[in-house]
Amino acid sequence: MEEIHDTIFKIHVANTMNRPLCYHKFKMIDIDTQEIKDSDVTKCFQWVFKKYSNTDIGNNQTSIYKDPGMWINIFLDSVEKSKQIDSDKILVPNGYSNTPFCPLKLFYELVYSYFYNIQEYGKEAVENMDSDKVSCTDSTSEQDNRDSESYTDFQDSDLNDY
Repeated sequence: MEEIHDTIFKIHVANTMNRPLCYHKFKMIDIDTQEIKDSDVTKCFQWVFKKYSNTDIGNNQTSIYKDPGMWINIFLDSVEKSKQIDSDKILVPNGYSNTPFCPLKLFYELVYSYFYNIQEYGKEAVENMDSDKVSCTDSTSEQDNRDSESYTDFQDSDLNDY
């Protein structure tokens, strides 16, 4: 069974990196991804995963459980790439699913919410708050599917970047 989970995880990551089904758009946040340390990613993971695993969608074992840090790094890489093209939106690839109930969509929304709250209230305030009481933003009002006219693709992603 573990081999099946490994294979599904690899397919989801490869599709996300090389041929996403859609991009989730988030309002740009003011974070310097170069200053984010491994310990910051760990704190993000702990905060996000607590919220994620207590939802109906996140309560199921999915590819996200295999390596949640991978998805956080893809999100942070997307922030950096969006800043490089001077976008006011963060475009985060999703090769997992393009449905409203996609586990990866929810996970990305929570990662965005974590960094948004740090921007609004400061790192120390967010780390000391009960994660159940910190605001979740309405972060993904837009989504570009692969077949839509406004679909954007970042071709320079590579699995070795992560």
